[in-house]
Amino acid sequence: MSTYDRKLSAKMQKLESIEARLAQHGRTPRYSVIWLTALASVILAMLTYNLVRL
Repeated sequence: MSTYDRKLSAKMQKLESIEARLAQHGRTPRYSVIWLTALASVILAMLTYNLVRL
């Protein structure tokens, strides 16, 4: 009798693919936050420049 279990192997492959997709989706919010922070910094700098100029 073999110790290799095909069902267990298939479940592990499915789990690994789910984990890979979750890891990919985890990067998206981080990039969004970085982009929004940069945009907010530019807007804040423009507002500050306009207020100081007055």
